[in-house]
Amino acid sequence: MRRIVLGIVLFAVLELPGLAQQEQPPAREISPIVVTPSAYLFSAEGPSARRVDLRDAMLLPLIDNDLLRTAHLYPGVVANDFSARFQLRGGEKDEVLLRLDGVPLYQPFHLPDFDGAISAIDPMLVGRAELHMGGFPPRLGDRMSGVFDLESRRPAEQRRTLLSLDLLKLQLLQEGPLAGGGYLFSVRRGYIDWILELIDQIQPLDEKFRPRYLDLFGKYALQGPGGGRLEWGALYSRDTNLMDRPGGLEDLNSTYDSGVGWIRWELPLGAEHLLILRPYGGQASRDRLEGTLEEPVERDKRKIAYFGLIGELLLVPHPAHRVSLGLESLWSRGEYRYLEQLTPFPELIPDPPTIDVDAKLSGWQWSGFLEDEWQVGRSVAVLGGVRWLRQVGESRVWWSPRLGLAIRPVPMLTLRVAGGRYLQPIGPMELPVESGVTTARPPERADHLVVGLEWSPDDRLVVRLEGYRKRYRNLTGRSRDVGRQTQFARFPTQGEAWGAELFVQQRLSDRLSWTGGYAYSKVEVTEAGQTYPRDFDQRHTILFSLIARLSERTSLTISWRGHSGNPVTPVRFEAQEDGSLKPVLGPPNSERLPPFHSLDLRLSRTYRPRWGSLTAYFQVVNLYNRKNVHEYSYDPEQGYARVEEPLLPITPTFGLTGSF
Repeated sequence: MRRIVLGIVLFAVLELPGLAQQEQPPAREISPIVVTPSAYLFSAEGPSARRVDLRDAMLLPLIDNDLLRTAHLYPGVVANDFSARFQLRGGEKDEVLLRLDGVPLYQPFHLPDFDGAISAIDPMLVGRAELHMGGFPPRLGDRMSGVFDLESRRPAEQRRTLLSLDLLKLQLLQEGPLAGGGYLFSVRRGYIDWILELIDQIQPLDEKFRPRYLDLFGKYALQGPGGGRLEWGALYSRDTNLMDRPGGLEDLNSTYDSGVGWIRWELPLGAEHLLILRPYGGQASRDRLEGTLEEPVERDKRKIAYFGLIGELLLVPHPAHRVSLGLESLWSRGEYRYLEQLTPFPELIPDPPTIDVDAKLSGWQWSGFLEDEWQVGRSVAVLGGVRWLRQVGESRVWWSPRLGLAIRPVPMLTLRVAGGRYLQPIGPMELPVESGVTTARPPERADHLVVGLEWSPDDRLVVRLEGYRKRYRNLTGRSRDVGRQTQFARFPTQGEAWGAELFVQQRLSDRLSWTGGYAYSKVEVTEAGQTYPRDFDQRHTILFSLIARLSERTSLTISWRGHSGNPVTPVRFEAQEDGSLKPVLGPPNSERLPPFHSLDLRLSRTYRPRWGSLTAYFQVVNLYNRKNVHEYSYDPEQGYARVEEPLLPITPTFGLTGSF
């Protein structure tokens, strides 16, 4: 198989000069200045200097074609092949807000026992996506690191059905006109459990492993009164998992359930004003037992319910002046039952320390924002604003001012500076019970400063250089990384992150484009006066992707990723007089994993039979089979020898999508 893949690559390399010699598009007119730095826009409308075509994004070699994994290919993002989740510029994974149609989503990830390997949002449902990595404006909410803002696409005007099959799941999607409007519906079902059950019947496995997942999405949209637009949407997902090894002490039985529904009403108030109302509500539950199925030693049970209303008023008194006002009310309730042993080696420590939480919390949270943007001619733009927050359990109001400035000294060069305060509430839906927190706390805080320079002579090329610094204060919780990794409970209270990033995106022709990037970053946190690197302190990162349309129906994508190793805490085991072993931890995160690098490839082909279209793809992750280390574990059966837990080896996958 490797010879076939290498032959494809060789063929593409020989074809690249011809692909790059296509007629170049004309230079663009000078566009309005975009104030916000650190933003990447994916849209189905077509490419430009600050926009990535979603059709290009879906040609990338992404596991399960997951749209959220496109973020993994940008400098400043820390991620791994096992998870669709990611960290932005020194923040935890839960510091990234995911929004769909303007509504916040509560942990929309499948396979949460594997750190959310797949998102619950299929890329064929998305019409626009924006990734904001820092310095974002007040209207995008309260998160300390960033926002991935998704908008579902409008249903097609003609009835259409899509059937999709890949290595992990089946999908049915339907859309079309209905009762004066349009509808969009999708159902996906993972079938990993079916494959494993079949294998188990043919050749019994040592361990029963039955992960399964399902998600449903529905949307109905029509023109509302007064020339506005009215939409109803809903997203539901469910996961179950069973891991049972006879005689094993690390069995797992879990169920996750989540659903949210919303209405979006856009109501024009004359030619210059727009009112947007978004009522929404949802629920989520978790029931996770770990240990043995007869006697679990760790458990995580949660029930979340919430109802909210977001109102936004957009005022445009002048083409160069825009004002946004917003108000959000949120009622939520959380019930938690959590038990965890804090030591990674409970069998070696008598009476190991534990976290045991039984908490219930409910109440109202209020927030709002004011945002004012001015375009001062063609050379200067200013965006200023403020958010306020009053959360459950707190009587005071918390303020987070933000300011952005963009200067264009010459038509092709833009300087951007943005900064502000970003607060993340700790309420009924976000209690970090993993840290023993049982009541609402004051919000966590991050102060951003971002300075960026962008050079873009035309719509074909953009070069961006950015530097940033973030200061974290009032850190409260910890994000548990579920897996076989030896976990050490640490609870930092403050930290800092700083770094620099270079990003280049170029469309050489209509058939050939590439992106590349480099990032340097440093992330440190402080706990009880001790400062050490954060778990995802990834100093150097290099990224490169090439998309070649070999013909009208065939495309080839090559992607290479490399970064320095993440920090780990060393452990040694001392023999005691009674013959037992005692784990002794070294300085926190004072060693590092080996460097990571991987070459991924994807070949896509579209066929057009009479009944519709058929798209097939074949991709390979880690083409040259690099043994990348994900984490270290310690094997009791080998005297607690350190074991390298690998990331994905060379992994071929495929997929088919039929449309009729």
